[in-house]
Amino acid sequence: MEHVDIAQGVSQLLLPELLTVKIDYSTLRIEKDSWINSLLIQHSADVLYRAQTEVSGQHLLLLFEHKSFIDNTIGLQNYRNTSEIIEEEQLQSRSSTLKLPPVIPIVIYHGNVPWNVDNSIRTMFEIIEGTEQYIPQQGSVVIDLTILPDESIIGIAEVRAFILTLKYSRSPLLLEKLPQIISFFDGTGAVRLQYLEVIIRYLKYTVSKEDLAEFSKIVERELELGDEEMKKSSNIWAELGYIAGEEDGFKKGEDIGFKKGERKGTDIGFKDGEKKGEDIGFEKGIKFEQQIEEEKKRDTILKMLRKGISVEDISEFSGLTVKKISMLKKKLEKGKL
Repeated sequence: MEHVDIAQGVSQLLLPELLTVKIDYSTLRIEKDSWINSLLIQHSADVLYRAQTEVSGQHLLLLFEHKSFIDNTIGLQNYRNTSEIIEEEQLQSRSSTLKLPPVIPIVIYHGNVPWNVDNSIRTMFEIIEGTEQYIPQQGSVVIDLTILPDESIIGIAEVRAFILTLKYSRSPLLLEKLPQIISFFDGTGAVRLQYLEVIIRYLKYTVSKEDLAEFSKIVERELELGDEEMKKSSNIWAELGYIAGEEDGFKKGEDIGFKKGERKGTDIGFKDGEKKGEDIGFEKGIKFEQQIEEEKKRDTILKMLRKGISVEDISEFSGLTVKKISMLKKKLEKGKL
């Protein structure tokens, strides 16, 4: 959501029409590296945007956050965040006569069941006759992705991928939807494929260990079915271990653990030995796999350097800093590798 194009696409697609028709999206900008950014970190809000209205040019603030679970305190959380933002906005203003901009909290929910709680702080209060006017009515726009039809998700590749990724990230249908998410980026070019890498990295950590191997196969297959840029990404990601990787470590850990468990089982009891063996084997297997992966990554980077791929591009795909890759390049040029 820190990409303006994605924030705009999500807003235009999912916000109530009464809001979208008023916003001049050419004025939309993220409030980043400012007092707002440091303030919101304290309250777990995701990102804040500022925009102006089409006709009058008045300012308004869009406060985005996402929830993967139903939060009964969402009204209180947004009330607190809004109050802090408004207070800070007032302090930043040089004129006491300026009107404060409205803050619109927008919750993007992608849990396992439909959202079923009121999104206003008002329902948290005891309503006593005669006190109604003193009770705040802070509400939120809750976008429930669990009830959003897939066919209604339109827009640029990043917007469609963002919404579907959140919607199915914890769903048993993820592997079924994964090819569609990847296909959005076919023909979009190398720059926009960077966002696909972010999505794949994110989803890789949401799938279960049991599904990881199948997840990796689908990613590799779909990238290979895409255009030349996608095929290039597939080769580089596979070589750097982004597509597979962990599964081999688990397998080796289990194998080593079983063998050690068998040996120790003759002395201290097979069950205890097997359990300890699995633990030791798992840890050693993971460490061994990490060592192998580091060596494979280093060899791949050297191979890419020999092919003339730029340090910046290698850094982008490998996650290593430009400084470290530059040091490898110097050693390679001096014949030390």
